[in-house]
Amino acid sequence: MKKIKIIILVLLIIITGVYTVNAENYGGDLKVKINKRPLNLNPIYSFNQTEKIINSQIFDKLLVLNNKGEIVNNLSKSWEINENSTVFSFILKKDVYFHPYKRDGKEIPLEQRKVTAEDWKWSFEYLANPENKSPNAEIFNKVLGYDDYRQQKEKEITGIRVIDDYQLEIELKKPYAPFIYNLVKEAAVVIPKQAVLNTDQNFALAPVGTGAFKLKEFLNNKIVLTENKNYWKNNYQKEKLPYLKKIDFYFNESNDLNSNYQDFDLYQLEEDQFTDYQHQKNIKNNYSFKKIVDNNIYFAAFNYKNNFDLNPNFKERNEKIKSILNKNEFIQNLNLNNFSYLKNGSNDLKILNKINYQNQQLSKQELNINKKYLLEIAINNSKLNNKISQLIKKELKSNYIDLDINEYNWTKYLNILKDDLNGQLFIMTYNYNNKFNFITDNFYSESENNYFNYENRRLDNLIDYIKLTKNENKQDKAYEIIEEILLNDNPFIFILQSQDNYLITNQLLNQDIFENIYTRNNFELLYFK
Repeated sequence: MKKIKIIILVLLIIITGVYTVNAENYGGDLKVKINKRPLNLNPIYSFNQTEKIINSQIFDKLLVLNNKGEIVNNLSKSWEINENSTVFSFILKKDVYFHPYKRDGKEIPLEQRKVTAEDWKWSFEYLANPENKSPNAEIFNKVLGYDDYRQQKEKEITGIRVIDDYQLEIELKKPYAPFIYNLVKEAAVVIPKQAVLNTDQNFALAPVGTGAFKLKEFLNNKIVLTENKNYWKNNYQKEKLPYLKKIDFYFNESNDLNSNYQDFDLYQLEEDQFTDYQHQKNIKNNYSFKKIVDNNIYFAAFNYKNNFDLNPNFKERNEKIKSILNKNEFIQNLNLNNFSYLKNGSNDLKILNKINYQNQQLSKQELNINKKYLLEIAINNSKLNNKISQLIKKELKSNYIDLDINEYNWTKYLNILKDDLNGQLFIMTYNYNNKFNFITDNFYSESENNYFNYENRRLDNLIDYIKLTKNENKQDKAYEIIEEILLNDNPFIFILQSQDNYLITNQLLNQDIFENIYTRNNFELLYFK
């Protein structure tokens, strides 16, 4: 009997201990110091990185990318594509509710905040409405009826159909299997019509979604989010989310790193603060330093039109340039300026890692070329691109290559790239989260964004094939051949991925989310010791 009592007592201690540890994981206020102030939290307009981070806490999409970059269900229960890749059908999750909000001074009751297929149709048409002038409207430009809706010939997008409360259907004008990628973009979220049209509040400053956190305050120096106690994920899994009770995002705080970093759990370093951090060893004892990558890809590349026609020496010259600009010294300079060579890059864009590896291997070769070259590079006149181009110029000059930098405003720059790029090099910036958009934008001969002036009929045929087939195995084989083609032609001088530098308190757990580009904004998974 004594033994039984002892065993029961031990079990109770263990159970109590486990319960206590788990209980400690819930609650707590996360304080984040972030550099850019958000201007607009309406997701159809969100532009800067801060707006995207905050909106990812407030809003939800039908589909998301998991930590491997694979498309998985989110607010959809299931989805399928018909045989000819023109109709996308979704079964929606039930018991999903919008955050509390008021209309005419009265809070909308819970049962009237339930998300249905009608909400999705309205949200997508609101995004595409020409009167709203959203830069993200083209997400639905392949949908049947989009053109008539944009031209205001129709009051709805006929290809977006409500089958019943929990079934949504999207029909395209013609077969295009990769359309599914459009539904994981930041703007493709569900929002409540009543809250958007509420004249009592500005939705851009008082957003309402279905996410893990809801907006409490939007002030001049900070935004406050609080936990969503009706978060839909809690209906579909045992573990309740979010762990945190509140998130405070602060802006325009003191630039004195030494005096105020300890007031925050996540502290985004400005560029000039990075050097300060390196000299302050006391910070390193209590905080971890992390470089958190994002989807912004920067690349310098050769223009095929002016490099590959009449110049018999282009190959040896290009190899020399690549060998110079992929050395450790140049990489280190770029790392100090908030860039990385895709070390933590998108898993779905492995082709970029392969190209970088190929270029870095080239940098180890001894290229005995004694000719002096004069090159031109075209850039848009942003500080960022000017900084990159100046670093390129300095590095090339030390290797007897002169570089002229031609700067243009963004509109003129795009026109020059499309119509009249006289220089041999150019710099471009894009935001990508999947390989199809990256390959099609840049290398498909009919793409408006093919600023390389690249053309390969075989690659065009493979892209057309991927558009038609929904079979993932067949798509993967087509991508393998495309990668071989691009690795052989390789127009890139180098490819970079931008990153944000943060100090993160060691009291904050589950920091692994920051190591993956797809989970970096999943603050619902963070908790304190």
